[in-house]
Amino acid sequence: MIRTTLLQVNFNCVLCKKFVLQAIARREGIDCVSIKTGERKLVVVGTVRPEFLVKEIKKIGKDAEIIQVREHRRNGDDTQATAAAPTNDENVEGNNNVRQLPRMCRECQSRTGVEIGCRP
Repeated sequence: MIRTTLLQVNFNCVLCKKFVLQAIARREGIDCVSIKTGERKLVVVGTVRPEFLVKEIKKIGKDAEIIQVREHRRNGDDTQATAAAPTNDENVEGNNNVRQLPRMCRECQSRTGVEIGCRP
């Protein structure tokens, strides 16, 4: 059984999004990850348990909440799973209501030790 898990995650900036993706993208059991930036939601397709995803995201200091979990049966081939994979709303043309994230928030700034606007 594969699951499509919808999580509410607090993305403050582009680096927050990057840290969350790095925390979960390479885990075993994850087939597809998609971020809906404007809604601050993360969609994960795979066999991984939703509780594990929340635990991994909380390890990097971000709050995550499970909104929805749907289970699907995997047929003999992976075409059904690929067809059910979510699309990233940032790549859809004509979607003008997506809020742009700043390059770096204060939380990520303190984590990385880099100040915004400074050049080395």
